[in-house]
Amino acid sequence: MKPHHTAAVGVAIGVATLAGLFSPTASAAVGPASVPHTVTAPSHQRGGHSRPIPTVLTAHQGTLNLTNGGNLENLWAHLEDTLGNPVEGQKIYFVDDGGRVLGTARTNSDGDAVLHGAALNVGPNLLQQLTGGYTAQFRGGDGYTRSSDHAAITIGTDAALR
Repeated sequence: MKPHHTAAVGVAIGVATLAGLFSPTASAAVGPASVPHTVTAPSHQRGGHSRPIPTVLTAHQGTLNLTNGGNLENLWAHLEDTLGNPVEGQKIYFVDDGGRVLGTARTNSDGDAVLHGAALNVGPNLLQQLTGGYTAQFRGGDGYTRSSDHAAITIGTDAALR
């Protein structure tokens, strides 16, 4: 669901005014005041052409759980638009520093995507994977711009994670 903003159009004494020209809401008054109208339009619309809504993705520290078979846990990211509204239903990619996709998750109504139990890539790049952290990526779409953020991976055990 794309966020949108409403512009209220009221009718008053024959003089049109436009408040908040560059804000998400605007009011105009024309004609008799007894006939209010509401018009809904997508945000970031200029001249009849929509442009993608900018997003901000924030990645949070993940954990390598040594007592759980070496799984990466608690990889999560928060996606919102630049007005601070959570963006729901978008696919977030969790990628190690070697470019390997660890997994994906969709954002919930709060804008949070959580990846539980991503398997380690045991091999020659394991040290790079652990010390380099991970990147959460939103690749854009549904009228939103792409965004990404990087976070660390710490080492822990089940007892330390409680």
